[in-house]
Amino acid sequence: NRQLGKAVILGCGYSMGPDKFYTTCLKWGIDVSSSVAESAVKAYRSAYPEIPAFWYALEEAFRSCWLSKQPRTVGLLRFERGGNYIRIKLPSGRWMYYHQVKIENGELSFMNFGKKGVRGKLYGGILAENITQAFCRDILCDRMLECERQGLPVAFSVHDEIIVEIPEKIAKTAQKTFDKILNTAPDWCKGFPLKTESAVISRYHK
Repeated sequence: NRQLGKAVILGCGYSMGPDKFYTTCLKWGIDVSSSVAESAVKAYRSAYPEIPAFWYALEEAFRSCWLSKQPRTVGLLRFERGGNYIRIKLPSGRWMYYHQVKIENGELSFMNFGKKGVRGKLYGGILAENITQAFCRDILCDRMLECERQGLPVAFSVHDEIIVEIPEKIAKTAQKTFDKILNTAPDWCKGFPLKTESAVISRYHK
């Protein structure tokens, strides 16, 4: 049940449907039936109605911005069209770009230069995923810079982890400073919940 619950939380936040969730569970070694997969997806969307609403709002704003050529907003996000692209302003002030946008047979797509120019599908769930990950990346980078400013040199990062390298004799004090930095949201997202699980180690491990 724990593994299934984890798969639901990790897999269904960006509009994964029952069929895709079923095949994803099998890939992760979770033996479920198609009916259980369908029930899990429905339960997730019922428990967190704000998340599907976010998908639909993002896609509507994107389509409307493209067709009308007028800016649109969803909360703190701003959509703008420029020529054949749409850009989205994140709360940090950084812009995300979707180049060579098209609507064909009602479906949105863009040119994904990160995948050798293959056109990528666009829908609310994908937009939510891109924006969420970009937003969290901005927080991580902001906190990395704050670590540097407060004398905690960043050695590297791994996914959502920041690793700083400091002398062993100041480890306990440095850890307290580190936790305070990482648990403090930047000014542009005050109130955003942050919680560290830090550790002092002599050799990096997960």
